[in-house]
Amino acid sequence: MRIIIGVLFLSVFFVRLQEEARAQKGLGVSARLFQSVRPLVFQIKTAVSKDSPKSSYGSGWVVDKKGLLMTNYHVISSALQDEDKQYKVFVTIKGKTYQVKVVAFDVVNDLALLKIDYRFRRDLRLNLKKMKQGQKLYSLGLPKDLNLSIVEGVYNGIIKQGIYENILMSSPINSGMSGGPTVNRKGEVVGVNVSILLESQNISFCVPVHLVTKLLKRYRTQGEIDLKKGLHKEIERQLTKVQEALMEGIFKSKGKTKSIGRWTFAPPPHSLKPWSSNENDKNKTVNIRKQVYYLSKASFIKDETYSGSYEIRLQSLKNKKSNGVLQ
Repeated sequence: MRIIIGVLFLSVFFVRLQEEARAQKGLGVSARLFQSVRPLVFQIKTAVSKDSPKSSYGSGWVVDKKGLLMTNYHVISSALQDEDKQYKVFVTIKGKTYQVKVVAFDVVNDLALLKIDYRFRRDLRLNLKKMKQGQKLYSLGLPKDLNLSIVEGVYNGIIKQGIYENILMSSPINSGMSGGPTVNRKGEVVGVNVSILLESQNISFCVPVHLVTKLLKRYRTQGEIDLKKGLHKEIERQLTKVQEALMEGIFKSKGKTKSIGRWTFAPPPHSLKPWSSNENDKNKTVNIRKQVYYLSKASFIKDETYSGSYEIRLQSLKNKKSNGVLQ
């Protein structure tokens, strides 16, 4: 009798799996991915209490079913930096709001790892394989404090600016989706939504998934950070490392030189975006040549506060009458 009941149970179980598989097959890619990924993506908010209106918000997703969520550092930064406001971090799962703990963060790459006393049925798989330009991507999150949404985009390669690294996407993500996952057609995470390019048409960025695995590894080997005693020391450690790497890039000229007027100098790193101008003063007696090299990326610390960037300005003034360089 037990064997018969067991066989019947397995038969019903496999029939249900087949029905679900047929239903999934009938859906488009976006709809299928949305159904698969949506149970593992949530809104992350900072507030004074779980019942208080949000002070800031973003999205997060299950990176480990044992209670670990991934989001952006900028989503939860006010809960770490504004101690006098007493903000905390919360997530709502199946209608119930839980307080979560920040256990690790990467201020340079804008990532934060959260821990919650909750066990999920599964987590999202990570895909570290190199993608090909033109492949479809799908970003999930809660835009503008609205419904959980999915948007389709295109992978346009890796953008490297100094030590900063982002995936360039053609994708209409919006504020509120920060921290949400960007997945491939299989529903595997390839990046974390992080920002858009202002005044652009669907130019957006996500943090490559290998930086997620790096943060996870650090947490699993070193344990969670003591935010009361070690927060600012950890931020200082990470930013100092950034500054050292950026300065090293400036001085790696390998004997090469660049000139403006009569000046000769080591060429700035290729990661800097160059702009130039060539004009005369109003009396047309002095020619002014300017060159600006700047790093458009920086590390977000808190509202209106960034670090880990630099700019180089060069200017040559030439007296057109004497043919000499003034400055």
